[in-house]
Amino acid sequence: MQIQRIPFPPIGSNMYVVTQGRDAIVLDPWPDEATMQRLQGYHVLLVLTHEHVDHISGLGRMQRALPARTLWQENCTPWLRNPGNTTPVLLAALSVSRGAAARDFLRALDLKTETYAPDMTFGDHIALDWGALYLEGYATPGHSRGSACYRIGPDAFFSGDSLVPGNAVVTRLRGGDAAVLMDRTVPFLRTLPPDLTLYPGHGRCGMSLGEGIATMDW
Repeated sequence: MQIQRIPFPPIGSNMYVVTQGRDAIVLDPWPDEATMQRLQGYHVLLVLTHEHVDHISGLGRMQRALPARTLWQENCTPWLRNPGNTTPVLLAALSVSRGAAARDFLRALDLKTETYAPDMTFGDHIALDWGALYLEGYATPGHSRGSACYRIGPDAFFSGDSLVPGNAVVTRLRGGDAAVLMDRTVPFLRTLPPDLTLYPGHGRCGMSLGEGIATMDW
């Protein structure tokens, strides 16, 4: 199993491409042309760790460019059906602090407002064979209503924005809930094997889950 991290330049959110043979799982897609070209002919599953605009901007283009299906936690769906939540204007606002280069990068992408419906959703948990890849998804609300974490293969753990090492989990955005994070998601994360390899929604990857949890000031 191979894992590639491809950060979204204007925001710094991470897209991950997990492959084994001709099977691929893409987590939090952005419209990277090289990735779409590379995955031609692959059996592709597009997966969201949550519904925020910096983690979903490539959904439409990848669905059109690839024979891909989609998966996310069921509470993402109402958000993604509302064009006010998916407009590229929100990405432009998020990228202001990154200066002119980020602004120009976004303009060159020429993103349009789209809304999305899933092929598959899950509630608290899902276990799924995607060809040669095995995925388990877990609802981890708190950062947003639709936040989820995924374990792929024996030891890769994708935490989205439910755990970004060295950073407090943001719960002030609409749909965030600090009490739910502390009562449900943090205890769940602490039950997992600490030697899982952590792939967060922002920042570097490759530390252990236990090391990542140890950096958190919940």
